[in-house]
Amino acid sequence: MSTDFGLIIGGKNLYSAGIKPLLAFAQGLLEKEFSVVLYLTGTNANSLKRIREKLYDYDKFKGIYSGDKIVEEFNSSTPSVIISDDYETRLKFSTKLVEKKSAKLCIYSQVFGRLDLLTDIETGVPKSTQDKKYETWKTFSKEHSKNLQKANAVISNSYYTELNNLLLFGVSTNTVIYPPIDTKIFSYSRNSESKKITIYVGNEEEKAIYSITIISSLLKSGYKLRIFGSLKSIRDIKRSFDANEIEYMVSVDPETLHNAYVDSIITIVTPKWESFGNVPVESILSGTPAIAPNYQPWMELITDNTLYMIDRNFKALTENTLIDAVTNYYNRIGIISEIIRNKVSIDFSTRSLINMLSQLNIL
Repeated sequence: MSTDFGLIIGGKNLYSAGIKPLLAFAQGLLEKEFSVVLYLTGTNANSLKRIREKLYDYDKFKGIYSGDKIVEEFNSSTPSVIISDDYETRLKFSTKLVEKKSAKLCIYSQVFGRLDLLTDIETGVPKSTQDKKYETWKTFSKEHSKNLQKANAVISNSYYTELNNLLLFGVSTNTVIYPPIDTKIFSYSRNSESKKITIYVGNEEEKAIYSITIISSLLKSGYKLRIFGSLKSIRDIKRSFDANEIEYMVSVDPETLHNAYVDSIITIVTPKWESFGNVPVESILSGTPAIAPNYQPWMELITDNTLYMIDRNFKALTENTLIDAVTNYYNRIGIISEIIRNKVSIDFSTRSLINMLSQLNIL
């Protein structure tokens, strides 16, 4: 292939929800024999070494650069297409790079669709214009929309993000491509003998604690809890529960996460803001049913609201709800898993990306 792709990613954690999709796109492009360069922003030498050790197909990349080497390498051999997410610092960085060169810029939007900061999620009513968050985001959105509009193509990671980009920034999306997931790792492998319940803790610790309290009643029946999430969230949860009764996981690699899903009877997602939400999708791909809030993008891939979804305040989460979800979902989890797999696999998402870029004459 004659097209060179440059992917701009940032941060030190390869397993974060923001970085994983772009690395998956990189993997998909390599498999289709495109040339790919990674530009790692906000990464020091030690982090770069760790990232190189963990990257799939490391030797196949045309180059991996960080720090000052990014601009130096970009100037010497500009890729045909730059792909970046819309995290503020990376978006500004990528737009400045391509302004000076002939590279086409494609933004994979997954970060700043924060309509929930301006609008009440449950009622849809705009928040007060006196709210500090509202004023901050109104000011920010002007600059952010300018940078988004400099892109040759904008892809949203969900229809929820697409709507937010339009309402917040006045930017139309060229297409929606769900974050590609490595279905070779997150493959169907259910363990019907499991006695563990995995809980993903979001940034609303109070609701997480409420749901864990309900589920804790199952411990008397021999069930065990496994909780994973950010370090901050886990620290807050640990203050409220006996550490001896609960297993905790922070920032684990995909293989370990897959094994955790497989070794669970169900995965529960406590409320948090998400632009897509990988956890329930990964769980179902692994053969384990999931329960998640019935708002935001979680509803896009799973349409069975009676078994999969639960109200935002988790008031409907009871022991009976849990048992019903597990019993009914296990009867058809294989079918559901296959349907989702066809929408989020690396191959499907990468083909969708290439087709969209071809239609826009970017390739």
